[in-house]
Amino acid sequence: MVKKNLLFLNLLKSKILNHFPGSLSRVKLKFPDIEETNEYKLLGVIIDKNFSFKEHIQRTCKKLQQYFHVFYNVRCSLNWSAKRLLFQSLIQSKLAYCSIIYGNTN
Repeated sequence: MVKKNLLFLNLLKSKILNHFPGSLSRVKLKFPDIEETNEYKLLGVIIDKNFSFKEHIQRTCKKLQQYFHVFYNVRCSLNWSAKRLLFQSLIQSKLAYCSIIYGNTN
């Protein structure tokens, strides 16, 4: 733990996400024990070094595919408003979360 200005930096939980390859070798780090990584999960969003969010989108799609069987099984047993509520709670909430950040990526 490093303390400065009443802020704490936990070196065990800190990571370096290097956006500019090779530039980190020119920078002298004050804390050399911080691990360098290619992607990092921050508040549920996976950020990679190119800010492409491909891994985040792939994992979100895989997670949403798991709900398809739920909708198939309840298609005849629930009314329209219950199906809509189920969709909003399982699917739409995951699509809308932080979509403003990764929604315009390629």
